[in-house]
Amino acid sequence: MSNENHTDEIVSLIPETLELLLQEITPSVYESLRTAVEIGKWEDGNKLSAEQLENCMQAVILYEAENIPEDDRTGALLNSSCPSKLKH
Repeated sequence: MSNENHTDEIVSLIPETLELLLQEITPSVYESLRTAVEIGKWEDGNKLSAEQLENCMQAVILYEAENIPEDDRTGALLNSSCPSKLKH
């Protein structure tokens, strides 16, 4: 198999739209992504690259926006204690 064919095969596995990608993220995948972002490593101990970290953070944020109540999303506690959110 040539490299070109292998690349085409991999690309065909990538969802065509963000919507399709989000549909593929199960709660267990979400938890794995969230943990990877939190500790900066994959479950096998390999460190996330800067690009992987950014992509994982985006996936977590998008998943949470569609599936997690606002008060339970990552950073919710930070927002509630932010000085600009406090009433004077």
